Amino acid sequence: MQEKKTQTMNPPSPSKLTVIGAAGGIGSATAFHVGLSGLYDEIVLIDTKENFLATHEIDLRECFVGETRTRVKEGDWEDVAGSETVVMCAARSGVQVESRNEYLLANLDLIRQTALKLNEHAPDCFLVVATAPLDVYVMIYAEELGRPRHKVMGYCRNDTHRFRWFLGEAIDVDPNRAMGFVIGEHGEDQVPVWSAVTVDGAPYRLKDAEREEADRLVRDWYITWQDLDAKRTTTWSSAVGMYRTLQALKGDPRGGPLMGSVVLEGEYGHSGVAMGVPLRPGRDGCSWERVVELPLAEDEKAALARAAEKIKGLYREAKDAK
Repeated sequence: MQEKKTQTMNPPSPSKLTVIGAAGGIGSATAFHVGLSGLYDEIVLIDTKENFLATHEIDLRECFVGETRTRVKEGDWEDVAGSETVVMCAARSGVQVESRNEYLLANLDLIRQTALKLNEHAPDCFLVVATAPLDVYVMIYAEELGRPRHKVMGYCRNDTHRFRWFLGEAIDVDPNRAMGFVIGEHGEDQVPVWSAVTVDGAPYRLKDAEREEADRLVRDWYITWQDLDAKRTTTWSSAVGMYRTLQALKGDPRGGPLMGSVVLEGEYGHSGVAMGVPLRPGRDGCSWERVVELPLAEDEKAALARAAEKIKGLYREAKDAK
């Protein structure tokens, strides 16, 4: 009797995430939360603040023992090679501002320098941009990296997640029961899609007073945060949101809806401008496949058009500064 051969399968390639700006609040919190989840086999930490980075590596390696198999490493640009995903959250400006767009020129050189390094060391990686103003930077990266638009995305999940919180406050329900989307600019001209709000999965039309309160919370949030002058950004919520975003990219439904700022090519009636929109994840675990178009009311379409023109203006300002 002939012995039956057993079929062997090659083990999957180790997955690798690089966090640029890992010494900062968002970068270090992302490395901690994503690393603890075991979503990647290895996380590389990149930053110019070497003393901070060294302490983060020591602390993370210690806390991961017995919790996760994720390896963490303080690295340099050569270590970025082989990363399937890179998160860019480095920034040179931390001053108090009234608008995220005031960071535009302060971080512009940093964006262009990292584009050069990524093309050199990780030309096939998927890039998630978290440095503000991210919509403009997504456009610059898409241009300077020269890769398909599906390989670049801006992180904007906080806007939609925060909207759920505000909906819960305004209509007096547990925010876990409410759902809504925010599209457009990651900034003052974000567009809450009021027409798509649901509670317990059913469409919900806000009463005038409820919408007024929710709208106030949306518009005043960033000003209130900046007025506290705490010299920090939303680290924990961004880390959780980044983890859910990376989880959704890998096709895990627990990540929730995938939201990202991407360069549009006719979707929502706009082209050549990056704005936050719902996305369908790609099948490779490290890209997005297509834009999901929500039906919009006429006032929402008008608000989105204003956001698009603003972002295009900021992009022209950035190009002129070159």
